[in-house]
Amino acid sequence: MTMNSSYNLKDRILGSYYGSAAGDALGGPVEGWHAHMIKNIHTRVDHFLPYTGKLHPGYALKADPGAITDDTFIKDDFAQFVFAYPNAHDRTPENLVKFMIANAHFEHWWPPAVTPLKKISSEGMTFEESRRMLMGGGAAWWTPFGLVNSCNPKAAYDETERLAVIWRLPFEQNLIAAVQAGVAVSVTQGATVDTVVNTVLEYAGPLARKLLLRAKRIADTHEGKLDRFIDAIYFEALVGSEGPSELEGRVPPRIVADNPYKGATVLWAEQIPLAYAALVFGKGNFLDTMVAVVNMGRDADSIASTCGSWIGGLAGKSGIPIDWTNKLQNVNLDYMDIEATAGRLAALAGA
Repeated sequence: MTMNSSYNLKDRILGSYYGSAAGDALGGPVEGWHAHMIKNIHTRVDHFLPYTGKLHPGYALKADPGAITDDTFIKDDFAQFVFAYPNAHDRTPENLVKFMIANAHFEHWWPPAVTPLKKISSEGMTFEESRRMLMGGGAAWWTPFGLVNSCNPKAAYDETERLAVIWRLPFEQNLIAAVQAGVAVSVTQGATVDTVVNTVLEYAGPLARKLLLRAKRIADTHEGKLDRFIDAIYFEALVGSEGPSELEGRVPPRIVADNPYKGATVLWAEQIPLAYAALVFGKGNFLDTMVAVVNMGRDADSIASTCGSWIGGLAGKSGIPIDWTNKLQNVNLDYMDIEATAGRLAALAGA
């Protein structure tokens, strides 16, 4: 399934939001898996699977195929913050903390992300202190800020970078803001994979750019050969427990994930380059891209959710299988209305 030739901004914004949720739901059941384990058990993941692991907050809350995880729960709360503060000038880190403390569904969140908010609110912790508490996790929370700034990548970058100071040191602050610049441009008329790839690269800092270019080289080298692409990713682009915190610095040491039952890192120095590589590998085909990203395993829901926000923006909702969007909407309706939330973001973006 390839990108649509007709242009409709609302359809594209819905596509990005649904694409991100689809990546979350596809990757959740194989979160933390080694690619070889995925291949041995499923051959290829190309549809929503049921959850077989223990359900809990910070993961999925129901076992049904198509159920989302904390990545989309937190993203939904971020979207509600945008609706509460439709004027971008009011969307400050201080107001984000206040809104989340009062309104967020913390019972659905990844617990480490809650602690900084509570310490800022109740103990007077500064952002300089809070941003040192958490590294990695949740790259796709921020999709609403890319979409409310649709077609304006600089505004998407600036707003995400400003708000991310609550949790993130400079390297991650820059990298996730660059991701949202890519989301903002993915929904523009005439956008292509190259448009998104080049935009993310343009806004990335020096160290992030090195990691992204390495990922792109791997995808280009193994064009059309998924198993070889994944093997090369595992050989060159996996990151261990040590992640960078500054915009410039050495490339983090790679690891070899030789144990098919070993968990994966949550560091963005790995997650976002892997999402980026899958986008390049898929060449604009929605299904090919999603199959590539989820079958890499590792922190599969976060990686695929990030990639899904880009390829979904390029494809539009109408370019995503209708059984996928229907399942995402219906399975998760007890917790959120994905269609309504995406539609409200589109309206705020002027679609």
